[in-house]
Amino acid sequence: MRTSNIVFRKLRRMEGYTYDTATISGVSIKSTILLLITLVSACLSIIFLSALSMQSMLLYALATIATVVLQLIIVFKPATAKNLSIPYAICEGLIIGVICDLMELALPGEGFALAGGALMITIGIVLAACILYSHAGLRAKSGFIKFFIILLLGFSIASAFFSLTALIIRLTTGISLWSIYLGSSLSIAVSFIMVVVASIYVFITIQQTNEIVNQGIDKNYEWYAAFGIAITVIWLFLEILELLLKIAAKRDD
Repeated sequence: MRTSNIVFRKLRRMEGYTYDTATISGVSIKSTILLLITLVSACLSIIFLSALSMQSMLLYALATIATVVLQLIIVFKPATAKNLSIPYAICEGLIIGVICDLMELALPGEGFALAGGALMITIGIVLAACILYSHAGLRAKSGFIKFFIILLLGFSIASAFFSLTALIIRLTTGISLWSIYLGSSLSIAVSFIMVVVASIYVFITIQQTNEIVNQGIDKNYEWYAAFGIAITVIWLFLEILELLLKIAAKRDD
């Protein structure tokens, strides 16, 4: 089966380099480590960057740049995943922590509760995906995965087109399409769809991980596979967090 995630496409070309092959438990442990590091980093940044000073926002900007750079390095040089995936998780946690602080500032008494709710929902979806794959025997067919990737690509193109259009209109007329969109029910509907899409992608990622490990990938690339899983789970969390935030903002209006 072809895979859509560039991390797993690379992994398929790295099969059986040594007699010491990767295991599902090894990838699972390393994925858990990366996600726990992200969680701890987020909690620490919430505590120590709660003032949202100029320094903290600068650190947030640097962390954002670092995540992009680290992603590119790891994706194109898989051997670096062992050393760089943990710094990547720390930077992701820092970004999430600042986002949570901003949410609490915008919605006093609710921001952190929304983040906690998003975390619980994310854990529930990931556990459900694992159970459906390992115990219920559910599998995504190659045709469905191709359709799913086309759908995801369509969403990405539409989002980029809307952003470009909104920027042009903002510069030419002063009207902010983003403000109009974010305050609409359509925005909530789109976020809900993206949560569903991200949830399906979590399941596909779990399936692809199992297939690749069963093909005999070298154990050295367990960190690389774990990195791919962490990216997907963090994406799911951020989509859920955005949905909950929009719902809360709409309710307050």
